[in-house]
Amino acid sequence: MGLDGEQYQEHKSGWSPDDFDNAWTIFASKKFHSMDGWGRPLKIPHGAFWAIKNLNTNAVLQSKKKRIKNFVERIIDKI
Repeated sequence: MGLDGEQYQEHKSGWSPDDFDNAWTIFASKKFHSMDGWGRPLKIPHGAFWAIKNLNTNAVLQSKKKRIKNFVERIIDKI
């Protein structure tokens, strides 16, 4: 949009599938971005992924139980 790759367009953060617990479903594509911002083909396509939160309360509760268990185990390991 006329910003020509200005510093404010640079990505400052990112995520990987490991950042999401089992309350999320991950959909990934290894070759999602095949063109640059000017419509030219990229030499090496870039991937993308989508994280969709599962609103099934059972899955969310199981995820929270797992996180609490991991947290308690880390505390016990430090004692």
